[in-house]
Amino acid sequence: MTAVVGILNTSAAVIAADSAVTITGPFNQKIYNNANKIFQLSKYNPIGVAIYGTGSLMSTPWEVVVKMYRNQLNNKSFGTVSDYQADFINYLKSKNYFSTIVGITRSLNSSYYKIFNHFLSISIQITSNQNADYANITDNERATRILPNLKSILQENINTLKTSPNHLGGFDMWTDGEIRNIIDTIAPVEIAINNYSRLADIVRGDVVTIQLFSEYIKSYLKSGDFRLSNSSGLVFIGFGEDEIYPHCTCSELAEVLDDKIRWKIASDIVINEDQSSAIQAFAQGDDISNIIDGIHPTYASQFYDQIGLLLSNYNKTLANLVSSVDPGLASQIISIDTQPLVQNLMQQMTAFQSHFSTNPTINAVRLFSKEDLAELAESLIYLTYLKKRMTFTDETVSKPVDVAIISKGDGFVWIKRKFYFEQDLNPHFLRNHYKE
Repeated sequence: MTAVVGILNTSAAVIAADSAVTITGPFNQKIYNNANKIFQLSKYNPIGVAIYGTGSLMSTPWEVVVKMYRNQLNNKSFGTVSDYQADFINYLKSKNYFSTIVGITRSLNSSYYKIFNHFLSISIQITSNQNADYANITDNERATRILPNLKSILQENINTLKTSPNHLGGFDMWTDGEIRNIIDTIAPVEIAINNYSRLADIVRGDVVTIQLFSEYIKSYLKSGDFRLSNSSGLVFIGFGEDEIYPHCTCSELAEVLDDKIRWKIASDIVINEDQSSAIQAFAQGDDISNIIDGIHPTYASQFYDQIGLLLSNYNKTLANLVSSVDPGLASQIISIDTQPLVQNLMQQMTAFQSHFSTNPTINAVRLFSKEDLAELAESLIYLTYLKKRMTFTDETVSKPVDVAIISKGDGFVWIKRKFYFEQDLNPHFLRNHYKE
């Protein structure tokens, strides 16, 4: 896992990242604290890139990919940061996204298993109202409760994907026929289900369930939903040749199939006269949002859910009190839609939150010097690390924190950076770095 933050004002952009990387094995995972996540995208121009999520494109580490791109870029420049981003993705395409049929099959099956486990866990939880041990599920419970729930959940999610807008940024996409051919040729869903014993025990060759999984996977791969994929985020930050103020745009990339890659623009921040400062957290950004917005996103979501439940229960209690006197009134009370009240409360509280916490913080950043921007970025990452350190959760954010300042005049400048070697013992490193 990763914590990355970008902070921008009219004078400079700062990017900071922690050093934790999570390696997932067959039975458990291990966290290392030595990952490099920030890189110069060009040796000569004020542009950098930060990585979060999966640390590789297929099986090739992003560090290798970025440095290969940088070498071939040489001193070439582009007008905007978005142009650098587009050229980088075109470079990936020219290298067939560093993919092979073995890597593609492995990646696709990894996504399958995440999807299978996600829906199976939900259906079992709904059936038992707790995290049941699937090994103790009876045949009758499988046939009469879990399998129908699984089908219903799959169909509901298929409908949601088909009606949701596509957010893939207009990049090359697969047609229905291409997706069907890719799946049937590379990694058939039925075979993947049979290889996943936990799901195979539940499905047991049920044709309708297999078809629903196949339909969901096809719809998922054509959507902008990356939650069940091994996706990577690339944060391009700095200045294009034609840009006076800094620009930060983030791409998320997932599956590579048939010489195409599933990707989307996750965020795009351009500093100008109307927006003179910004703070953007990537990956594990909830704790940073808590500091900036004054409330943790998970807490806020739970708070509004509980308000909705409270209003619903209140209506039920009130209806029960009057049902014996006026059943018609009781029915009307039960049918009252409380959702508009919750939404109105959310809007009012969000406006107050912006006025009280978010806007004052962002506006203060507008006046920060380069040194202040760097200190704030490092502190936000460090506080995220400290929160993980103090609680009983995996320490997926760690020290040391790498920090870089990017300005139009001075270019890409490291403030803090870890090396795996002693610089004094390797003077040739810097000589070779800028060798023409």
